[in-house]
Amino acid sequence: NITRYNKSLSFLLLLLLISSFTILTAALRTLQPLATQARSSLAMASRTKQKKSSTTTQKPETNKCDVSGLIDPNAPYVDVLSWNLDGLGEGMRPRERAGLAMEEIFDNTKDGRALPDVLCFQEVTPSTIEVLHARLVRNGYVDVEEARIPAGREIPGSYFTKMYLRQAEGRTRRLSSFRQDYPSSMQGRDYLQADIHVPFLGMVRVATTHLESQSPNWQVREVQLQHAVNHLEQVKGSEPCLSLLVGDLNLSKADEKYLPRITRTLIDAFGHDPVPTWDAIRNVNVRRMLGLQTSGGPRCRFDRCFFRKSMEGLQLVRTSLVGIEKDAELDLHPSDHFGIRMRWEGPAGSRQEVVGSDKGQSAAPAEPDVEERRRLALRAAEARLKGEAAARSGEKPEDSMTPAKRKHTASAEEVVDLTEDD
Repeated sequence: NITRYNKSLSFLLLLLLISSFTILTAALRTLQPLATQARSSLAMASRTKQKKSSTTTQKPETNKCDVSGLIDPNAPYVDVLSWNLDGLGEGMRPRERAGLAMEEIFDNTKDGRALPDVLCFQEVTPSTIEVLHARLVRNGYVDVEEARIPAGREIPGSYFTKMYLRQAEGRTRRLSSFRQDYPSSMQGRDYLQADIHVPFLGMVRVATTHLESQSPNWQVREVQLQHAVNHLEQVKGSEPCLSLLVGDLNLSKADEKYLPRITRTLIDAFGHDPVPTWDAIRNVNVRRMLGLQTSGGPRCRFDRCFFRKSMEGLQLVRTSLVGIEKDAELDLHPSDHFGIRMRWEGPAGSRQEVVGSDKGQSAAPAEPDVEERRRLALRAAEARLKGEAAARSGEKPEDSMTPAKRKHTASAEEVVDLTEDD
């Protein structure tokens, strides 16, 4: 009996084992498609992640990008450029590089754009200002200040900010300006602001500054930036249609803790495309300054533009970097910084002069437009030619211009240069 019982028990265990194996096999066959599908999904997700990472890493950094749309040639506009020209790099030929910067600004063959209306420079020195000023004045720009070099900055090694307005063709007119040194600065940093009149837009306020360098000085920069924004937003009388703060702000990760609070009422012009402006990968000057032998190193967005607008329909339509190409002869970039350039446009139908936008400002008299200057010069040249012909024939000249007056009157040949850039 015991033997039969053991045999029966063994038979039952065998049946149980066979049944379990059958059930397990069926379950595995059922789950196999699901496992295959899961593995496929994981592989696809991994490839997608790698593709996104590759796209982010290899994204081409363009020099130009549209912000709100295409340029409208019929719309009133204001075009502003800001650039730290690195005038302190004595071992890197600063005067020659200042000349390269001027070539960059006046070379319109790259994109066919008109010249900037406002030029804001940082790290200008007593040596480089001579190069900049001569070229700019020749091409219709005026200094917003009477003194070419600010008081106390005449000695070698000093540097400062500068601002020039394009007055040719009636593009801008200075209303007022002032400069202020930062009391907290140990590096001679300053703030320069100008209110200007732009045809068909009204009053525009432009401020440029150079904040304290180096990451550990973030607390000094915080005080300086707050000082700059306070000045920018201080309005007596009519609100400017556009207010902007541009320059080398030297912002680093350490500044992110206070930046949103101070600039909460302003817009970052390059927020849509935050490309580096001090870039060891793309700029040979930075690599040489840091002693790097190969392309690589830090990439920082030191140069910024923050703005606010009060005019309805005024839009930022284009931003771009300036000075991204190396000069083959010098084997240098114009500066260790790339410049930043912005263009704002008003509504296309607003081409009627804005009245009252600069009320209460001490406006300088408007310069005569190019056509009027051309007519006056041609008239003077014709009168002179008639006088010379009359003198040769013994007749009395029709005009009574003295030689001194003729000396300061443009000839017919000189008129050609009134609208041409070098």
